[in-house]
Amino acid sequence: MSLSFLSGVFASPWDIIRSLIDIGIVAYVFYRVLGLIRGTRAEQ
Repeated sequence: MSLSFLSGVFASPWDIIRSLIDIGIVAYVFYRVLGLIRGTRAEQ
């Protein structure tokens, strides 16, 4: 992985912020789905 690749992915500070927000949203949704699955399994 080269630095030019990273500069292409994060072209501006706004892109970095937007990427972090997207990662946070996906992580939160994944955590909620796991909790929901775990909750239903515990009730059975």
